Amino acid sequence: MELVLLGEVFLVGLFAGFINVIVGGGSAIMVPFLMAMGFPPKSANALNRFAMIFNNGIGATGYARAGKMRWHLALSLSVPAALGSLIGAFLMIKADPDVFRHVIIALLFAEVAVATISMFFKTKIATVGLNERQEIVAKHYILAGFIGLAIGTYGGFIGMSMTSILMFVIVVLFRQSCIESAASAKVATFVISLVATLVFLVKLKLNWADWTMGGFLALAYAFGAWAGVKTSIAKGNRWVKGFFILVVSSLATYLLLLK
Repeated sequence: MELVLLGEVFLVGLFAGFINVIVGGGSAIMVPFLMAMGFPPKSANALNRFAMIFNNGIGATGYARAGKMRWHLALSLSVPAALGSLIGAFLMIKADPDVFRHVIIALLFAEVAVATISMFFKTKIATVGLNERQEIVAKHYILAGFIGLAIGTYGGFIGMSMTSILMFVIVVLFRQSCIESAASAKVATFVISLVATLVFLVKLKLNWADWTMGGFLALAYAFGAWAGVKTSIAKGNRWVKGFFILVVSSLATYLLLLK
């Protein structure tokens, strides 16, 4: 395996991991990049999901140590998310390769649409969860269970922009701050990534060279997560919201130019 290739994976993974732990969207960068390197779509998705274990785990740990974790909410999302991830991972294994490739392409274009829409509603979105923070009660935990099952199924299947989607849902439905939503989302996505990876290890026939690439990507994601948590906590909620808009706009441009 060429050192130049590993270097490229590390640099892109570092950037994707940094973004992913703050606002999500790392997979929308990394999966197409791995596919451009010649990996089949399913293999690219599996290696990215494996590396995300470390990104999500370090991200969750960093937020917890900083006192930003709402554990009851995070666990209410994560337990059903584990079941959903199991379902989604088996659906990915069974999916026709060509169909799965088209799903990825469709999601990339959806990312562009979401980025465009968010630019029109960014002011409204940015104010949610800032001055209206509410306490979590029983009905919220039930709702979190259904959300966890749904996002887990999606995450096990492909998980592109999974963190972004979950953060947005937590902010809007549970009125949590952006940093608190990122913390809860990191716990749920850690569980989703771990369960899906276990399925992929058993069912996908990846060689040692592939897993070596995945390990190198995991290292990059880990460093990116550490830097991302430090940055988001230091800058605060308003900076995270602003960075979210910047990242979504950049991803839209990137995806439009993607061949």
